[in-house]
Amino acid sequence: MLNVLAVTYRFSSPVFLILGLISFVLTVFTIVDAARRPEEQFTAAGQSKTLWIILGVVGIFCFGLIIGIVYLAAIRPKLERVGGGYGGPSYGGGYPPSGPPSGGNYPPPPGTGYQPPPGGGYGPPPGGDAPPPPSPG
Repeated sequence: MLNVLAVTYRFSSPVFLILGLISFVLTVFTIVDAARRPEEQFTAAGQSKTLWIILGVVGIFCFGLIIGIVYLAAIRPKLERVGGGYGGPSYGGGYPPSGPPSGGNYPPPPGTGYQPPPGGGYGPPPGGDAPPPPSPG
């Protein structure tokens, strides 16, 4: 018993405490980062989302520093190249490549040859006169 206490005391320095905290933070970051990304992003990068979440949980108890460093150095850059962050590809602002959402009153894109309806769309209906103005009263 005394021998075990001597070994424990010898390794309980602030350096190991700091390494343990860094290891814990890295593994929690690994779990949170992997959980927030969609499965399709992992598949496109040739990785498994479930595997990295499980490795993160295992890393809390042992080898957390190694698992965290591998995730940050090798896996996360692959995921960033494939998907550009959380929730799929980023489009750099504006509308996605498919254009504006349908159903809205959006002006036509330039250069499409759009012609307004005859009469500008504000005159009387074709083939008839305008209705009489309402009477005051």
